[in-house]
Amino acid sequence: MRGNRINVLTILYAALAILLGTGAVAAKEGGKIVHDAEYYILEAQNGERWADEDKELDEKLSELQ
Repeated sequence: MRGNRINVLTILYAALAILLGTGAVAAKEGGKIVHDAEYYILEAQNGERWADEDKELDEKLSELQ
């Protein structure tokens, strides 16, 4: 019984260490989002339309505020 509990705690501590480690990596990147290649392809194809949509959404949000 005690050995089982130790194994569970070990797994929990390892998971916590992994989560904290990934947070440290994200913080080191300065919070910048890193996109994959597919995103950059879509951005090249749709960037102007997205920018127009962003402006419309910003206007609607400012009206709501």
